[in-house]
Amino acid sequence: MLSGLDLSTPAKRLAVAAEVCRVGGGATIGSINHSSSWSLWIGVWALATAGDVTEQKARIRQALSASYDMSNALYEETYRALADLLGLRLRPGLSLHQITVATGALAEGCALRHRVDVDMEPFVLPTGPNGEGQEWTLFGLSLHALSERFFELDPDWAPADLY
Repeated sequence: MLSGLDLSTPAKRLAVAAEVCRVGGGATIGSINHSSSWSLWIGVWALATAGDVTEQKARIRQALSASYDMSNALYEETYRALADLLGLRLRPGLSLHQITVATGALAEGCALRHRVDVDMEPFVLPTGPNGEGQEWTLFGLSLHALSERFFELDPDWAPADLY
């Protein structure tokens, strides 16, 4: 399946998790920033939540809520699969739903700010092999910090369980 992926030690599993955040975070922000419809989506959210709740706004909110629930379910499945692959588990008292909501809010906030703040451009950190520089986005770095607070190594995990 992922024969080239080295998950042989706890440190390597955490390094792969960091790389998923770095690469996935960059791809997420890039995708949002290049989307022709994402700003419209945010506009609909703003319209539906501003001012008094009318019958029309209630219908829009209901549709948004259904879409939001479907999207969250998809991301929860993705996070569960990644955690299983990397031998991670949620820290006690935390849930997949919570990290999904936090990650979504963080992505949307970073994407909004990226459109007006030049400091949101990618930057280089010495996180590569042998300390070489790698490009990070603020979202990717924040996602990594968030994931470290939500997940921990699962001491009962064995890579053989996945193959």
